[in-house]
Amino acid sequence: MPPSLRNVKFPNVLYVVLLSTSTFFVMTILAWLMVPALKQIQAEDLAKGQASRVDRRSLEFANWVDDHATTVLTYEFVIMLVSGSLAMGLDILQEKKGKG
Repeated sequence: MPPSLRNVKFPNVLYVVLLSTSTFFVMTILAWLMVPALKQIQAEDLAKGQASRVDRRSLEFANWVDDHATTVLTYEFVIMLVSGSLAMGLDILQEKKGKG
């Protein structure tokens, strides 16, 4: 029977913060990558004189993402770095506490 490292009654909540922030980080990057495609579709529709295939709210959101993506990604990265470091440090601390 393998020895258990510790009895986990309360899991490390910092990993939840890390996972959720990482998910938002990936979603922000994917949204930022979609901005040029939306703008290109809008420009093509305007050039042809057609009704826009892209919703006005989508373009407003795309413009916001284009303007603020670097700032948002920076904040998300810092939160990921801090929460990951604290989560690993807390795990090490709990492991040492459990051995002693």
